[in-house]
Amino acid sequence: MENAMHSTLVVRGDDRSLYRTADGYLFWLDENKPLDRSIIQTGIYDLSGTRVIASLVKQGDIVIDIGANIGYYTVLMQSLAGETGRVLAFEPAACISDVLRRNVSTNKMGNCDVFQVGLSDHSGSGTLYISAECVSLHRVMDTVPASSETVSLISLDEFVHTFGAPEKIDFIKMDVDGHEPYVLNGAWQTLERFDPVLMINISHEYYLAAGMTAWDFYYLLKDKGYFIYYDDNLDEIMTKHQFLVKCANFDRNVNIIISRHKL
Repeated sequence: MENAMHSTLVVRGDDRSLYRTADGYLFWLDENKPLDRSIIQTGIYDLSGTRVIASLVKQGDIVIDIGANIGYYTVLMQSLAGETGRVLAFEPAACISDVLRRNVSTNKMGNCDVFQVGLSDHSGSGTLYISAECVSLHRVMDTVPASSETVSLISLDEFVHTFGAPEKIDFIKMDVDGHEPYVLNGAWQTLERFDPVLMINISHEYYLAAGMTAWDFYYLLKDKGYFIYYDDNLDEIMTKHQFLVKCANFDRNVNIIISRHKL
């Protein structure tokens, strides 16, 4: 992971081709899509996110991937957790969850369950807007969706109550293009019960589309007793100012790490 290298083409396909990354993972990728193109050109999707997950997810862990997309982090965490661990991956978009399942099955490692449902603060349904830039339950300003899809929604608390709780939850990765605060508001019971570490993707632009700001999210996390950390070095974000410098921008998405205990 220190020296990112482009992925190697294994099988040329019509819509998606199979590539092998330098770390040996296999992905069916579409070179016309930004996320896929990053994996093809550099062998990874996000360097700091990849490194921090590799440092936090251990053999035997049970982890949740919320907004799994095509499964880059799903496959990585599946490998790290190993045969004694488990990954629960949530991806509501039908066209994307099909690719997710394909990538998970192609790698043949660890235990992974894929759920074609979106996590939110309630159970029901919602409209998912799909574009090259994002897949979101909120219409993002200046983003023209290529398509939309009605998807099923459930809160994490309701999911755990209905389908049964795992024996533990060690780590959660969450990237749902602005819907993160809503997912958390439907998950507090589960988070308090299992106390996992979380990696959360933040986009101030997407949060505004969802009716929230980055500083609202900061206060939400602090009110719940979370320590907040930079994803690149796990240094603690000590102040609101530091948080806003990191997160309240319009030109990029960023990851933060949160935990209710000191890392």
